[in-house]
Amino acid sequence: MEAIECRCRDCGKMLSRGIDEYYKTRCIDCWKLYKAARKQNRPPFNETRQSSAPDPTVTELYGLLGGLIRLAHPDKHGNSKLSNEATAWLLEKRREVKGNSCSQ
Repeated sequence: MEAIECRCRDCGKMLSRGIDEYYKTRCIDCWKLYKAARKQNRPPFNETRQSSAPDPTVTELYGLLGGLIRLAHPDKHGNSKLSNEATAWLLEKRREVKGNSCSQ
């Protein structure tokens, strides 16, 4: 099974999960804290911390990458070497930006 690397939604540590394990958004330590909090009817760990909104630059960049990928796509440029390299680079950057979060 192929694994995806992403960040825990609570503490930010990197975690690994399978492609079909979309529900795993917390590392094991934060998941245990979350479950314990729910049993005691208290707010989960991530809701007690001050929420940190995503960096607007990263959010904007992720939104632009899809359009840039379509603009540079080899199908639009006669399958040129440069368009293949540019598209591969843009796809890699999109994976890096997306890898900073477990949400999809």
